[in-house]
Amino acid sequence: MKKQICLILAAFLLTMSALTAYADTGDKADTAIRIEPGEQVSGSLVSSNDHDYYVFTLPAEGYIRLSFSHEYVDNGNVYWKTDILDGKLQKYCTFSWVGDSFVELYSGAIGLDAGTYYIHVYPYYHSSVPYTLTVHYEPSDAWEKEGNDTPVNATRISVNKEYSGILMSDSDTDCYRFSIPSDGYVSVGFSNEYVDSGNTYWKMEIFDAYKNVYLSRNIEGNSLTQKKTCDVGLPAGEYFLKIWPYYWSMGVYRFSVGYEPSASFETEGNNTPPKADPISVNAWYGGAMVNDNDKDYYSFTLDGQSKVAVSFRHEYIDSGSTFWIIRILDINQKEQLKIDIRGNGSTELTTDPITLGPGTYFVYVDDYYSADYTYHLMVRAQ
Repeated sequence: MKKQICLILAAFLLTMSALTAYADTGDKADTAIRIEPGEQVSGSLVSSNDHDYYVFTLPAEGYIRLSFSHEYVDNGNVYWKTDILDGKLQKYCTFSWVGDSFVELYSGAIGLDAGTYYIHVYPYYHSSVPYTLTVHYEPSDAWEKEGNDTPVNATRISVNKEYSGILMSDSDTDCYRFSIPSDGYVSVGFSNEYVDSGNTYWKMEIFDAYKNVYLSRNIEGNSLTQKKTCDVGLPAGEYFLKIWPYYWSMGVYRFSVGYEPSASFETEGNNTPPKADPISVNAWYGGAMVNDNDKDYYSFTLDGQSKVAVSFRHEYIDSGSTFWIIRILDINQKEQLKIDIRGNGSTELTTDPITLGPGTYFVYVDDYYSADYTYHLMVRAQ
């Protein structure tokens, strides 16, 4: 009898020891269960106060997705929440998982640097049914790094290279930093996972360290092809690209900042005569109206009396509306020449020449419907 009691007591103590070990393991970050990317792990939240922690390491920068599955719960509420934390337990993002899903679900992608990270699983509504999760990892140097929500923490990118990102929430902002080594023009190509809505889902702008905005655009959810902005002339230096939600989608977006060095493209900020871009006569220059309120000024000088005409070219636009208004002004802002440019008119035209005396003059390009279209002009003088 004593032998039976001892055996029962030993079995009970072993069971309690195992339960205690299970309860303690993974309940806190310092006892987190080590997992490898690609490894499936199972767990259960045994009470409404239970927490499970897992720790994993990425050998190189890249992006991860979580997959999560569980036994069916007949309720559409959120039952599990998973936080992604860095090595200092600072939260990057949270993913939620509902009870009545029949299939394995995947989170959005999140870009991370090489290093150690934690997954924190905890209940919203509670169920003790088992769950399984996997960290799927893909090395990549072309994915945004989460935590890039301010210019100070902006993800460094190279021009003329495609990158991917995701807005993790309706309050997320993604900031990128890039440099151009010499004067030139830049543009942004943007594509996104399809959203069945014509509303604006992504907003973006390019600005400098002084918060001067040079380009801003809205991107609709139901875009099927890559959208490219107009070219924007910028001097050599460092700039920022900011992307944030209007309506929100967790779909992946892709973008590239195109750059072409050029000394014959307007520099943004040339919207008043004192800031006019100086140009030479008989040479082509490029420009673009970056928004509906943009104005471009160019200055040129004549050494003597000359016959002057303006040549202007643009891509064909299927509209009979006026897109640009071109004027030549003298030093006192008196109009010497004016011409309206229609979208479906001649894509390259030259005005009739006028006679101008020596001195400094301005070419004033005014926006009408021309945002997002690049133009080229030449002041002809003889």
